[in-house]
Amino acid sequence: MTDLTHSFSSQRRSYPPPPPSIFH
Repeated sequence: MTDLTHSFSSQRRSYPPPPPSIFH
């Protein structure tokens, strides 16, 4: 789960936050 969070943070920095679908 830590990996996913890290990747998410990195991607979020690149472009706007993705839809809640990815978060769920």
